[in-house]
Amino acid sequence: MNKVSRLLPAQFLFLGLVASLAAPLLAQTPAAKREQFRRESAATPSAPLAPELLAIAERVQTGRIPCELGHNVAILPDPAAPGYFTITTGNARYRAVPVATTTGAIRLEDKARGGVWLQLANKSMLLDEKNGKRLADECMSPGQKQFAEAMKAAPPPSILGALPGTVPNAEPLPPPLPAEGAATAPAGTPTQAAPSTPLNLALPPR
Repeated sequence: MNKVSRLLPAQFLFLGLVASLAAPLLAQTPAAKREQFRRESAATPSAPLAPELLAIAERVQTGRIPCELGHNVAILPDPAAPGYFTITTGNARYRAVPVATTTGAIRLEDKARGGVWLQLANKSMLLDEKNGKRLADECMSPGQKQFAEAMKAAPPPSILGALPGTVPNAEPLPPPLPAEGAATAPAGTPTQAAPSTPLNLALPPR
């Protein structure tokens, strides 16, 4: 009886140590992350967005979008909060809103978690700016894939425009100025080359 009573505290101590070590691992499971994301999203108020941001939100490609290397990204609008989107890929989850850009690209940001979704005409990508990582690239919805194929069939004109060594749309060089003291002919008069002096080929006297 005394031996059992001595072992029980040691067993409880061991079980407590195992539980403390297992708690962080359990908190990192996908189900735990989903539940944490749900609680945080519910606790964060969804402020109404400006009309120009709502206009950007209407152009966002939604649904499950395939990316390179077998990845995919799900873009789901929040029906209860216009302009808000839930972005998921693997274990990463973001609640993002549109941000105005000067380039015309569509940009969704989750400033709290560092997630950024960039949507171009021909592809999209998901970035983790907080950790400096690219989570997914070459993501294409059906519309983006069609646009990318059209670009390959009819590539846009090069921004260089002209061949190397040439200057596009250059003005013609002005005519050379006449020598000082020389008479100038009226405009439009054809010019003639000055007569050349014949060479003296006679031998000098001895």
